[in-house]
Parts: sequence; C-alpha cells; structure tokens
Amino acid sequence: MKKPTIVIASALVVALVFGGGAYYYKAQQAQEISKLAGAGESVFVRAASPALGSESAKVQIVEFFDPACETCRAFYPLVKNLMAQHPDKIKLVIRYAAFHQGSDVVVKLLEAAKSQGKYQAVLEALLAAQPAW
Repeated sequence: MKKPTIVIASALVVALVFGGGAYYYKAQQAQEISKLAGAGESVFVRAASPALGSESAKVQIVEFFDPACETCRAFYPLVKNLMAQHPDKIKLVIRYAAFHQGSDVVVKLLEAAKSQGKYQAVLEALLAAQPAW
C-alpha cells in the first residue's frame, strides 16, 4: 500500500519542480526581453554595422547581406527605392553574411570604403559589377 503513495508523491514533487522551473525560466525570458526593449536596442543591430538612412527613423530594416549573392543584388534596388520613397523614415542596417566564395574579401573592401566615408558608392559599384567577378 505504501509503494503507490510514494510513487504518486514523487510524481507530484517532480511535476511541481518542473512547473516551478518552467515558470522561473519564462519570467527570466520576459525580463530579458523587457530589458532589451527598454534599452532601445535591437537584437540584430550592432554598433559597427553599416547603416544607410536617417538615424532617427522609426522603421529599421536589418538586411543580412552577402555581397556575392545574386538575390541580395536583386533586392538592393527594391530596398533603395523603398528608402527613396520614404526619406527620413527608414534606416537600413546591413549585417554581413558572407556565405559565397570570395565574399569575405568583398566585405573587407566594403569596410575599407566605410572607413573612408564612401560605403554606398562602393556598394553600388560592386553590385553593378557583381556578374563580372
């Protein structure tokens, strides 16, 4: 008679510990999210990420970008047109995702252009010449 009671009591203790752990984990996650939201920072935006557009823009587009990617090249005019239609309302933040062969060299070139203040001009020239390289 004691064995079923011990099993049931053990199961209840395990369920309570699991439920308490899940509640604590969820509370910690909510606290972390509210901390990020309160700081006004985006999870995806880094301080060193190249950004185009207004710093005070309410809309931020974070693009994971590979300079050797044909799809990234195809989408750039669409994003540029969208930013031209809504000046001072959209900020484009570029995060590099150099997956294609040779992209790492092009990323270094873009970073050098960024340090010289010529990022957008070099980006557009590279994308225009992408089929050749």
